[in-house]
Amino acid sequence: MSNEFTEEVKRYDYYTKLYQEGGWIIDGIDVFEFHGDDPVMKDDGTYLWEFYLKWIKQIEVKSDGKWKPWENKRHDDDTFLLHIRHTDGGWKITGMSQVTGQKD
Repeated sequence: MSNEFTEEVKRYDYYTKLYQEGGWIIDGIDVFEFHGDDPVMKDDGTYLWEFYLKWIKQIEVKSDGKWKPWENKRHDDDTFLLHIRHTDGGWKITGMSQVTGQKD
């Protein structure tokens, strides 16, 4: 996850354009699997909640029928920490970071 979410915005813009032009995605993300019952609070009032982004494969289909398959062969980079903060009567996502050093 980039600090300014530039990579994520670029990816979402790509997917938005794909859908607007009549394309679609097959499979994609299967599940957001959250670990633990509750997020862990840090000293600054931010909560961290670990989750696993489970996806095996994804197929991007363009409106002209051309398609491109993607396969997730690595699973050691699929665990993240969601950074959240309770403010203004609700929860706000303030960031996300990848958990490194995982085992496959």
